[in-house]
Amino acid sequence: MREQIQLLYDLQQIDTRLARAAEELSKMDHGAKLARQAKAAQKELEELQARLHAVQTDQRDAELAEKTVEEKIERNRKRAYGGEIANPKELRHIEQETQALERQRGALDEKILIAMAEAEELAAQVAAKEQEFREKVREYKKTTAEQKSRQAELEAETARLKAQRSELCPRIDAAKLRLYESLRPAMRNLAVVALDGNTCSGCRVQLPSKAVERAESFTEITRCDSCGRILYGGFAKPHHSDDE
Repeated sequence: MREQIQLLYDLQQIDTRLARAAEELSKMDHGAKLARQAKAAQKELEELQARLHAVQTDQRDAELAEKTVEEKIERNRKRAYGGEIANPKELRHIEQETQALERQRGALDEKILIAMAEAEELAAQVAAKEQEFREKVREYKKTTAEQKSRQAELEAETARLKAQRSELCPRIDAAKLRLYESLRPAMRNLAVVALDGNTCSGCRVQLPSKAVERAESFTEITRCDSCGRILYGGFAKPHHSDDE
């Protein structure tokens, strides 16, 4: 009987490790979360780059328009003060046109200054977002490589544990194996638990001395009166009797 109980306990250790490996594998997202973060950062970067390009385009257009206005102003001044025009009415018209052009130049100059300031701010945001995007990509690549390596380790461990389980199960009495398998689903995969002194380590309920003695003697399958798990007495600590 001692061997059978020991085999059940060994089987429990294998199944516990298999469950842990399966849980860890199920939680792996293979960098999916980081990939989404990197994609979001890339989208934000592209939007900032598009805004910067638009502002820079507006600035260049305003600079070209200002240059055209300045050329018109210069031509008007040459016409007005070069002796080319003597008609007072025409001179007044040129002067009024020049004043309108100067106001237009002033508005364009202000637009250029605003665009320059906005472009400078956007360029800084683009640089920061580029850095963030690069970091997200590096983190994604690092994490996926680490998870791929860990996945291979867990899959190898799972295969090894399953092989051990296949070798172990035929050595266990069929009725005892059925009892073990029937307990696992209801006990969250923990059908066999070691004694912790005179306490069930599964449900933490203190056990009667006779139950502890039976578990430690390995003479029969002993189950916890509270949770029903199979008790393994191989690691029992010194305990006191009920009379003490």
